[in-house]
Amino acid sequence: MAFLSVRGIEWSVVPRIPAAGMAVLVALAVALAALPPVGGAPVPGDVLENATAWNGQRKIGRDSLGRMYVAILAADPDLGVAVRVFQSANNGATWAALPRVPDATAAMSRASLAVDLTDRVHLFWTELVGTDLQVFHAFWRGAWSPRTQVSFTPGYSGFPSGAVDPGDRLHVAWYGFDGSTYQVYYRVRAPDGTWGSTETVSTGLRDANNPALAIGPQGEPHVAWFLFTGTRWFVVYTVRNETRWAPVVTLSGDGNRALDPSLAVTAQGDVVAAWAEVDPDGTWAVVARVRTAAGWGPSVPLASFTASGGHPAVALDGQDRAFVFWDERDAAIRYRTFNGTWGSTKTIPTSGTATFPSARWARVANPLYEGVNRVDVAWTEAVGDGFQVSVAGIPVPGTGAPPPTSQGFPTALVLLVIAAVSALAIVVLRWRRRRRGDDGGTP
Repeated sequence: MAFLSVRGIEWSVVPRIPAAGMAVLVALAVALAALPPVGGAPVPGDVLENATAWNGQRKIGRDSLGRMYVAILAADPDLGVAVRVFQSANNGATWAALPRVPDATAAMSRASLAVDLTDRVHLFWTELVGTDLQVFHAFWRGAWSPRTQVSFTPGYSGFPSGAVDPGDRLHVAWYGFDGSTYQVYYRVRAPDGTWGSTETVSTGLRDANNPALAIGPQGEPHVAWFLFTGTRWFVVYTVRNETRWAPVVTLSGDGNRALDPSLAVTAQGDVVAAWAEVDPDGTWAVVARVRTAAGWGPSVPLASFTASGGHPAVALDGQDRAFVFWDERDAAIRYRTFNGTWGSTKTIPTSGTATFPSARWARVANPLYEGVNRVDVAWTEAVGDGFQVSVAGIPVPGTGAPPPTSQGFPTALVLLVIAAVSALAIVVLRWRRRRRGDDGGTP
């Protein structure tokens, strides 16, 4: 026996619902499932063409108050190019720029952003040191901390991918030159600010590029990257336990050029990986695989297109449903969801050619704020003769309160839900009266 409460009055409802009531429930479920993306104002600034590149580096997160942060690449009068972070307290309706990291001394690029359990906003980027780029870190908590050099390779280091675990440790993976080839490296920062030693994740004399980092439920780092052997490009994956990195697993197949992976890990430890592929004829595709306790499932093509797009970004909602966003170099960002099976392709229309989507990961890797119940995604798009960074949110089921109507929740849908619930209450009440043979009175 369940209870339905409308305006403070409760009616008992038997499990069997009349046809009219079932129709109302179905309509309500369809309406909730069809929630459109909620957009906001473009992020301000002198935005560059690759403002949200690349897909393995998260650019968007939220703190425990629901404030959203986006890291972008923009022109800077002093450095030429700088990583800038913008904050929104109203789901992207307005944006405020944080000051630029003050002690950066050269052009900044390749940003990655993560928010920790004390609402510090961690930023990674690359910056020139001597003749080579190296990875740096700073965090924002009312002001920027002094920047810290994280990588010390004998040549180039870049493409940092950062994340915070449930124990408030900060993880980062990047790739860099070891003197002979490019390797993927990893470090972890303890909650007290102490950095661990640098670990080499990849092995062998093959170029390792563009790592994507995700954190599992026990705080374990998962890393995927793509390798180039001179004739073949393929995506690989590994995970670290308490003492060592597991053997590297190849995720992509033979024949196509595979690159630009993205990862997310569910609360149960399942891994969702997506990457781009190019076949010998030049056709692009977005491909995904899911690892459960039973192992890796098959590769699933999510999309196929002719433009040089892809750049998939994987995210999770509050119920561990996976989202994979990508671009096809046209006026839309596309995504598909996974909840045991893959859903159909949905689109977020854009004002111009859209590239480099970056999605906020929920649960483990950004565990602080589920209350807005939306998967946030940012991307770069062409507008007129320039570019802008746009942000949208996909309303989803979650563990917290839904976003308030004033922050973009569709008013028409709110009214529809209220009307549907009221109609269902009337149907149930009339049905019970008929069953009792009672045309009047209060139930």
